[in-house]
Amino acid sequence: MKFVHLSDVGLDLRREEADVETLKRNKEIEEDFLNVLRVCRDEDVDVLFITGGLFNHVPTEPELDAVDEYFETMRTTRIFLLTGRGDAPSVPAIAAAHSWRSGTTVFAGDTIQRIFLSRLNMEVTGVGYNARTWEKVKPETLGRGKKGTLQVLVLPFIGSGEAAEEAATFPKLPFDYIGIGQGMMMQGTEEKPVYAPGRFEPITFTSQLQHGYYIGTLEHKGRNKNELHVEFRKAAKREYVSLMINCTEEFAYEEAVEKIRGAIAENGNDNIYRVVLKGQPSLSLYFMKDRLQEIEGVSELIDETNTTKILEDLKKNHVDEAVARFMEDLPADGDAELRKKALDYGVQALLESNEQEEDS
Repeated sequence: MKFVHLSDVGLDLRREEADVETLKRNKEIEEDFLNVLRVCRDEDVDVLFITGGLFNHVPTEPELDAVDEYFETMRTTRIFLLTGRGDAPSVPAIAAAHSWRSGTTVFAGDTIQRIFLSRLNMEVTGVGYNARTWEKVKPETLGRGKKGTLQVLVLPFIGSGEAAEEAATFPKLPFDYIGIGQGMMMQGTEEKPVYAPGRFEPITFTSQLQHGYYIGTLEHKGRNKNELHVEFRKAAKREYVSLMINCTEEFAYEEAVEKIRGAIAENGNDNIYRVVLKGQPSLSLYFMKDRLQEIEGVSELIDETNTTKILEDLKKNHVDEAVARFMEDLPADGDAELRKKALDYGVQALLESNEQEEDS
């Protein structure tokens, strides 16, 4: 049996309810998801497990219809879908009661279901999301089903669902593969085959470092012996990447721009970047650092530089001398608008510094 396991996709198919950038990102996530469905078709995947978080909100009927249409193209892949923390309808039966033309099986609420697939000689045990799921669904209630079959368990989370470390204390259960939907990545072992692919798409700079899905095979190898092979595949077009820039007094603004653009080109233009500045900045970088966030691909700027020396230096010099030094750091071939704006920044900051000195 060949399977794909993913979770926390975060689809949002509401075309008219967002700004242009959000719609663009939603479309990218949708395309990444559709690519996984293509993998299922192209590689003859038998079963697709989605352990919660298919949507980033409670889906509408039109959204369920759209996903169902995608699933209909997967003629030979059986789909098991769990309602998750973020996309569980207030009445869990809504998702289960949806008329799935694709034959998708939905695990909703906290009622344990067992589905036997005779073609694969496999039994799938599953339960959907509920705030008290793990209080109601005790490990002892999750016993093995039919003997001589492949046994799979799919859950929206383990315990509280907040800590991946809980997998270490997860009891040994009689299943050949246990698929979890909590947002953190978890790699199973032969003794405890508990797998969580984590978030399918990055959402912050603190997300895991790779985003995608598990693909694997589960085979019956004789009496009471089944063999599992699992690998992780990256799928997201974008990642959140932090760039560390170590500054020196000789490191001018234009050099910082070139270094950041070079790092973006090396790591991928499609990624989303946060620039972290450290060290001792030059005058031009000190006054113009905010402009670094205007570089394409940079969404966040964190300034951790030491500005004490710069401020002390400014207090010791006349404004015109400091401005001259500042202008020398600017690129000679910079456009007039850039140089004017840079000069405005510099003069304003220097005058403020001069005023502070007079007040003291």
